[in-house]
Amino acid sequence: MARRRQAVTSVLHDLGFATVREALKEITLLSAATQLAQYEEECARFERKYGMPLERFERQLRRQQEHEDFAAEDDLMAWRFARDGVEHWRPRVEGLRRAV
Repeated sequence: MARRRQAVTSVLHDLGFATVREALKEITLLSAATQLAQYEEECARFERKYGMPLERFERQLRRQQEHEDFAAEDDLMAWRFARDGVEHWRPRVEGLRRAV
C-alpha cells in the first residue's frame, strides 16, 4: 500500500501538485468545469441552430400546435436537459473555484 501511495504521490508531484489534497481539489474542479462547458456548448449549439433563446423557441413551438415537429420536440427536450445541466453545474463550479 505504501508503495502505491508513493507512486501516486510521485506522479502527482511530476504533474505539479504539491499534495494529494491539492490534486484532488484541482481535478475535481476540472471535472466539474468540463461538465459545465459541455452543457453550455450544447445550449449554445441549439441557440445557434434556432437563432433564439430556449424560452422563445419553446413558446414558438407551443404556438405551432396544428403542426407537430418531432425533431424540434426532441431538440427542445435535449435543450432543456442541457440548460438543467448548466443550472446544476454552474453553482458547483463557482463554489469549487472559491474553495480552491
